Amino acid sequence: MNNSVKTILILEDNDERIAAFQKTVAALGEGFELKIWRDAPSMMAECERFFPTTVLISLDHDLNPMPGATVDPAPVWMSPGFLATSWPFARL
Repeated sequence: MNNSVKTILILEDNDERIAAFQKTVAALGEGFELKIWRDAPSMMAECERFFPTTVLISLDHDLNPMPGATVDPAPVWMSPGFLATSWPFARL
């Protein structure tokens, strides 16, 4: 992974907010990478590989299931608990 990239991890299910995040991160210029998940279990399964370059994490507090989804997008409390016990965040 390129260590010059700054990664922003986002748990969000609202298309308008996702679009706003994408627009804002694009305005920051090169060097920022945005990773978005719509449910906590997927984020928890995939986000750890981005920790070395993560500079910001945003967690939605009111996730709703997407049409046709087979995974419960919450409990959202899983993500903060997961992050609190994950390296490198557990040491902060």
